[in-house]
Amino acid sequence: MRLDLFSEGDTVLLLGEGNFSFARCLYNHNLPISITATCFDDGESYKNQLDNIKFLRKKNIPVLLDVDATCVHEHPILKHQKFSKIIFNFPHVGGKMKIQLNRKLIKNVFESVTNLATDSGMMIMSLCNGQGGTAADNPQRKWDDSWQITEMAAYGNFCLISVHLFDFKNFESYVCTGYRSMDSHFNLHGALVHVFRKKTAQCRILNHDEILQRISLVPLFQNSDILVPFYYSELYSKSPLNNSDSAVNFFKELLIRNTGLDKTIICNNISLSLMWHSGVLCKVNNTEMRLRSSALQVLDEVIKRDLENQTVLFPGMFFNYSLGQDFDRTPPINFQFVACGKKISHNFGGFISDLMILFNKKDLEIKRKVIFPGEEIEAKEIHLFIPILNCSRIIEWSCSSSILAFELHVGNNENSLEVFIIYIDDIAELFLNIRSWKELWSEENRIFLNTETEPPMPTLQHSLLYPLSYKFDITLRYNEDTELIEEDVYEVMRKSAVDIIKEVEMINQYDSQEGWSSKCFRITYQSLNEPLNKKKVVDIHSNVIGKMLTTALPVTIK
Repeated sequence: MRLDLFSEGDTVLLLGEGNFSFARCLYNHNLPISITATCFDDGESYKNQLDNIKFLRKKNIPVLLDVDATCVHEHPILKHQKFSKIIFNFPHVGGKMKIQLNRKLIKNVFESVTNLATDSGMMIMSLCNGQGGTAADNPQRKWDDSWQITEMAAYGNFCLISVHLFDFKNFESYVCTGYRSMDSHFNLHGALVHVFRKKTAQCRILNHDEILQRISLVPLFQNSDILVPFYYSELYSKSPLNNSDSAVNFFKELLIRNTGLDKTIICNNISLSLMWHSGVLCKVNNTEMRLRSSALQVLDEVIKRDLENQTVLFPGMFFNYSLGQDFDRTPPINFQFVACGKKISHNFGGFISDLMILFNKKDLEIKRKVIFPGEEIEAKEIHLFIPILNCSRIIEWSCSSSILAFELHVGNNENSLEVFIIYIDDIAELFLNIRSWKELWSEENRIFLNTETEPPMPTLQHSLLYPLSYKFDITLRYNEDTELIEEDVYEVMRKSAVDIIKEVEMINQYDSQEGWSSKCFRITYQSLNEPLNKKKVVDIHSNVIGKMLTTALPVTIK
């Protein structure tokens, strides 16, 4: 176990201590923390146990005996306390080949300690190599042959945030005994410390009024006249642009540093009148319009600024539409940054160079293609430039299969205006190895400098490791005179739980001779924000997804 897990002022609860040798080692490090040590038995079961208890009590460390870690929240003393760190080393029911019992043990422990943990408190559990069932085990066991620690932790609403080898050099006199066992030892070679953080539950069962709200159009933001599908409003309020540690802000700041000009103006708010274009359907004062889907639709507003000695940067959100059954790859809202100025192309080259150096992409090929008006253009959206601006030439910058930016030259002289449109989602996928848009939007995912790589490079730190996936089928029955459009089903599911649905697939269709038809959909659930367990997913599947579908569409659940 690493000592840097502990912070000044931590209140630490030790469970299942056995002989209390770990508690004694931890105390001897003289950390600025308070410790409470407990064990399951009466204090006379293990070798050296009494000596360690006497030592700890002499140092004014509370030692509690006969404490059952599976119902610690009912303990007459502990139930009134809160702890920032709760540690349980090598829990075990005793004996061999009792995987189900050990799962039940740690599940009950997580469910109990959640009542004692502070709002963002940590549960730290050490297991022998292979027991946890995560990819951190080497070798990794089959999930069914493991203790399934991440799912068991989810029952207490704890998510796994890190895993590391148990550093026994810090605890040389620690002798592991196990929980409810004899004075015997485990094979601790390759033992792993699993660090969990308590999370506030976000996924919950909706009441009828909440269901009606989700299937209706709602304001894009507070007091807005723009009415949009529910999930756009939810995402808009949680924009990564408002989080200084987010990957989106990281790329924005890097771009600003590379402008190379005296001043950069950040246009955070483009006039709302420019928000509707050929994108997502919305309503404004009962008039149907569409939200902007491309930075091309705000260029006229951006280039109105004085660009003589400065660059204008608009870090904008744009709205994708026709998402269909794509819940994971294409975001409902994407990020495109518009940079305008004179003679800024060399600065953009610096932006690319910085990216390649920071992320050690020395072998990455940067392509720069000059396109003149009238040529056949196949690149993403670039054909839209021609009718909008009188461009003398367009330069396409691309990297791998991702479009990094377009450079526009307006006018025929060297002082022409240069405009860059940078696709941040593409850049994040390329340099941060992001595979789902939800990785960018997860509120607690943040950029940090990973010093364990050579050279050190910025890395996206995930707030939840090894997220579990669950698949459940739902069959929708409808009358033969009713048309059930798959796109409508996907849209209702998106309004129901866009943040935890990873994939939806129609797997079967049946037309009966009795005047009804049915379609069966397979939904894959996965959350990057909060821990899921099978029971919670079943509740959401039946009481959120199912109810939303039967409320919004003329279907029944078979």
